[in-house]
Amino acid sequence: MTSPALLLITALAQQPTDTARAAQDSALRVFLDCPNSFSDFDYYRTEITFVNWVRERTFAQLHLLITSQSTGSGREYTLTFIGLERFAGAQDTLRYLSHSTDTDDDIRKGLGRTMRLGLVRFASKTSLGERIEVSYSAPAQAAAQVKDNWNYWVFNVRVNSNFYGEHSYKNTYMSGGLSASRITDAWKIDLSTNQTYQQNDFLVPVYDSTNTLIREDLSRNITRSYGGDLLVVRSMGPHWSAGALGSVFSSTYSNQDITLKFGPAVEFNIFPYSQSTRKLLALRYNLSLASFNYRDTTIFNRLSEVRATQSLTVSLDVKQPWGSAGLSVEASNYLYDFSKNPTARDLVQLPGVRRAALHVRLEVRQRRQPTVRQRRRVLLLELVSPEKTEPGATRCTPGR
Repeated sequence: MTSPALLLITALAQQPTDTARAAQDSALRVFLDCPNSFSDFDYYRTEITFVNWVRERTFAQLHLLITSQSTGSGREYTLTFIGLERFAGAQDTLRYLSHSTDTDDDIRKGLGRTMRLGLVRFASKTSLGERIEVSYSAPAQAAAQVKDNWNYWVFNVRVNSNFYGEHSYKNTYMSGGLSASRITDAWKIDLSTNQTYQQNDFLVPVYDSTNTLIREDLSRNITRSYGGDLLVVRSMGPHWSAGALGSVFSSTYSNQDITLKFGPAVEFNIFPYSQSTRKLLALRYNLSLASFNYRDTTIFNRLSEVRATQSLTVSLDVKQPWGSAGLSVEASNYLYDFSKNPTARDLVQLPGVRRAALHVRLEVRQRRQPTVRQRRRVLLLELVSPEKTEPGATRCTPGR
């Protein structure tokens, strides 16, 4: 038989737990969505505890969408806070810039700080708002203007190799490259060089009239190529940019001893470039002068020629809560002869266009509509076991 004193102690011990659980139940429900960005969901779930992380967007009060794009010095993350239910119509956008030298831990900590700043606006309007405190770490003294000794230049070196072999076949592939880029608010400069070497060895069996193997002849094929690219772009405002493109290329496989191309280009983006991480619709026109020097006589009986080319590219890239989609259409031709049709390998056939290509990408993340019982179970699992992590989970899992 249980004594009244024991019942009283049990009730008193249970009351704070029930109060804390009720308060946590009323916290902001957040759905984390990072379709193509690094995001350690388990880390944020354990470090940011003043919200409830849910796995169903239909049960969330806030949709946190994280997209990213590479920059000259690292990667820019765009965090879009989209209000749902009682917060419908409210939206905020914050950005976090990582550096190329940052580790994964540095990136997730930086994203975590940015998440907290954006979540406070919405969480402060819940019953947990009175429990939230904002702290500020003041600098010891006024920060001096940072001076970049490299003047915003970023350099990268790339080396790649692949070796494969068996008795009758061997393959050797080696490539390397060097790139340098400088990106500021007004200018973007990209320089890159690359070189490849590939060797294929085949042993061809030779038989006599009695079908007896008498020897194996070695057949060797070697291809070499090298090239370089130059891109200089000047920002002309939130929608326009202008610059120049240049390249040098040599390849034994393509019968090109040396090919030089250079010309101006202009680009117009329907949406402001500040929104490029979520939506981009750009039209780019390029006019180039190309000088070709061939290793061997072409089918048109030429060893060299100079041609003017033009190209028009339309690019669409959209990242939204429902998923992402991309579309790229490029058409180009030589100016000296508009009558030539594209070859059969081209993806799009357009009269008078030397080359046309179409690339389409579509990714839709389906949202299932859970029942009321399923919704309660999902929320209960998130609240009861916030410290549990899924084995091997290192990236964003909700919404995938």
